[in-house]
Amino acid sequence: MRKNGFLFRLALLNTFKRKIRAGLAIGGIALSSAVMILLFGVSDGLKSLVTEQVSNADATSVITVNQRNVQQVVLDQQRVSSIRSISGVADVQQLVGLVGEIRYHGSTVNLPLYGVTNDFFRASPIQKVTGTIDRQPQGMNIILSTKALETFGVKPGEAQGKALFVKTTIPEAYAEAGRTEAERKVKEEAFTVVGSIDRGNLPVAYIPHEYLAQKGLTSVSQLKVTATFPEKIPSIRESIEQMGYQTTSIQDSIDQVNRIFEVIQRIILLFGVIALAITIVGTFNVITLTLIEEMKQIAFLRLMGMQKASVGFLFTTQAIMLTMAGALIGTMLGVLLGIIVNGAAQSLVGDTAFTGDVYIFQIPTVQIIIILMLSVLLGWLIGLTPAKRAVAVGPLEELRA
Repeated sequence: MRKNGFLFRLALLNTFKRKIRAGLAIGGIALSSAVMILLFGVSDGLKSLVTEQVSNADATSVITVNQRNVQQVVLDQQRVSSIRSISGVADVQQLVGLVGEIRYHGSTVNLPLYGVTNDFFRASPIQKVTGTIDRQPQGMNIILSTKALETFGVKPGEAQGKALFVKTTIPEAYAEAGRTEAERKVKEEAFTVVGSIDRGNLPVAYIPHEYLAQKGLTSVSQLKVTATFPEKIPSIRESIEQMGYQTTSIQDSIDQVNRIFEVIQRIILLFGVIALAITIVGTFNVITLTLIEEMKQIAFLRLMGMQKASVGFLFTTQAIMLTMAGALIGTMLGVLLGIIVNGAAQSLVGDTAFTGDVYIFQIPTVQIIIILMLSVLLGWLIGLTPAKRAVAVGPLEELRA
């Protein structure tokens, strides 16, 4: 135990005796480790962020149905009923997009106005801020985004129960055939705010689809079709597409995200291999130079009784110290850089369409563990050749030289 302690202290002394040389070796390892950790962390963070944002838009069992051509294949109530009758369909929610004119206390704002059925937000999950969105909107109720409330100078906590006046015009594509523009105008009526939602920088409002249907709306622009089980989605999509509509699913986006980040991970891995090769060469050179400079010390220790195995242990330990020190410093530096990147992202993104906080860096725990384990293995491998050369040298010949 004492012998191992002595060898460890000697290895520590020899490793850091040449501070500049050791610093360069450790710095190279630390830099490559830090960059790899930062890249892996940003890759994981971006993948998680994109997947989360996509998942926030739709539930995994929801199919979004859009029209390929509004004039040729409309989404009227007859076709909605046909889609609802498809085997495996649990629910169908409807949406139509309009331009609305909303007035509050003398201020008038034009913004996107959506007519939705009252369970639409269950099929398209969204973050509620105040009030209620469960089975809303219905009757003469309205739901606004926080940004829309901001345009009126109303805080979300004060919005519930306030009266707004809304008027709009039903687009020709979604109205009864033959109706003039004047007939498609929806006169201004009062709506009561029942809740607010987070849509980032998007000022939008939602009113009941049923209200617009009473004013002459006959078709919609989008459906949210909920399947009884995710396994039913492919067959449901095929049936809907045969009717002439376009379908999308969250799984399409998730699969695409996974493919993109698989490519990114491979690029990072390639960079890691290159950095690893540079690290091996640099550290090997440091250990070899150390061997040349300290050959007389090794020869003296050999004459004092140091065994060949101890000489090998001395050099492999020195190499492991260098690689481990570099990997540890690189890990701390990489995580610190990742925290800085997250802070910068938060300040840059600010108030956008992202829901919740934005973290584009996640600590890549698995990769960090692999890098630390590899640093020990590489240190041992790097130290093998110098150790064999040190053992092969005759102590008497070296002292006479």
